[in-house]
Amino acid sequence: MSDTLARRVAKGALWLLAARWGVRLIGIGSTILLARLLRPADYGLVGLATLLYSLVQSAGDFSLDMDLIRLGLRERYDTVWTLEIGRGLVTAVLVVLLAVPTSTILHEPRLVGIAGFIAGIAAISGFANVGVVEFRSELAFARECVYTLAVKLASFAVAVPLAFVWRDYRALIAGLVVSALARVILSFVLHPYRPRLSLARFREVFGFSKWLWFSSQLFFVRTRSDELFVSKFVGIAALGFYRIARTVAELPMTELITPMLAAIFPGFSKLSGEGKSLAEGYLAVLGGGLCLIAPLAFGLLVTADLVLDLGFGRQWAAAVPLLRLLAFAGPLELLVGNAYAVFVAMGRPRLFTYASLINAAAFLAFLILLVPAHGAMGAATALVGASLVGGSVNLVLAQRLVQLPTSQVAEALWRPITAGASMAAFLGAFRQVAAFPPGAGGEALALAACAILGAAIYTAVLFTLWASGGYPKGAEATIAAFIGARILPRLPALERLSAVLRAGK
Repeated sequence: MSDTLARRVAKGALWLLAARWGVRLIGIGSTILLARLLRPADYGLVGLATLLYSLVQSAGDFSLDMDLIRLGLRERYDTVWTLEIGRGLVTAVLVVLLAVPTSTILHEPRLVGIAGFIAGIAAISGFANVGVVEFRSELAFARECVYTLAVKLASFAVAVPLAFVWRDYRALIAGLVVSALARVILSFVLHPYRPRLSLARFREVFGFSKWLWFSSQLFFVRTRSDELFVSKFVGIAALGFYRIARTVAELPMTELITPMLAAIFPGFSKLSGEGKSLAEGYLAVLGGGLCLIAPLAFGLLVTADLVLDLGFGRQWAAAVPLLRLLAFAGPLELLVGNAYAVFVAMGRPRLFTYASLINAAAFLAFLILLVPAHGAMGAATALVGASLVGGSVNLVLAQRLVQLPTSQVAEALWRPITAGASMAAFLGAFRQVAAFPPGAGGEALALAACAILGAAIYTAVLFTLWASGGYPKGAEATIAAFIGARILPRLPALERLSAVLRAGK
């Protein structure tokens, strides 16, 4: 990967991280407030309605923006915009038609009224300006950051005040409606492109995107069918607990890795003809992503009770064992997301479709076996098991496609995993012997202590393993070089250490 392109991609990843963290900070504040004001059943009810929306929307999801990132022409943009409008309108109709039988099956009459608002959201969303795709294709991630944050702020400004007034699920619905409106309005305010109705490039756009459509259907199965099983076999309240646990468990992936992958994909597309550079980029993202997400996943294993008590209140205690198990789905999804970026960038989306088919089949099999007997915990086990299957398949396919030796892939994986497991073992022992005052203050102190100690232990073990292995290339080398070049030179007493880190040995 050329230095100029690498710097642009890195800068883009930072902007997307800033956007995601900004959105998540707003979202966390909103979720905490709403979780304390509303009941688990309210979350479950809205979650069921949005699940219905996602089901229908997924049926028409061709990931058309990915084609524009690869090759953007005026007629392609207009064709994609026209198709998105049609998809939104069809989705709206289907959501309304499906709401009645679904509400009857699940014995939840309120679902019909909520589905009407969800249908409106689907119809509105299709009119968003397709020109904003250029924020990513041109690596203009700062503008996408502004766009994303502004949409989230609009939703927050409506949902939270209304939650104080209404104290029920209507506040969540209002936030979703405002978010859809803001997304459409701001897309035209922030980007000068003015799309027009056209299907001139339909055949070309569909030819590439049909494989992504198959993948999107399978993606829905392997990411949302668990909620259908939980709501059917365990109930709406249990779905509320499950959704909260899954939302928190996915934070490391959604807030760190997903923005990085979104920034990496345009770079991968530009490198698709350079096999060696693409292989190096894939390996760098794999190792670097795992270095970031592993300590957070292992940390949640030990501190799940503290996180939920402090963040959402004791009424969510039933979600603690779910969160501890679901924490491990995120690192496995890194294997899927990184491989997806490679497959699409190289024009081989059908490989991801095949891998997704295996993943979805495994997920459904696990759900059928585990949920009727073990409820929400069975769904969590099924998700982790299917993520392991899907992650492994994607890892093998991507490794072969970019022609990476297995030894290099293993080198990128084993050190972060070992360091994370070591950290979790130490923190588990620490919590057994450490005494903190009762109440929220003591829990906050315990969580802070675990975070500080965990960061120190993880870093020490990770870089000790790296040094004992002869300072190989990888994420640790990149981090060490950055510290050696940017931070330590400012500390005269550590000049020798700086030189060693810059040299990588």
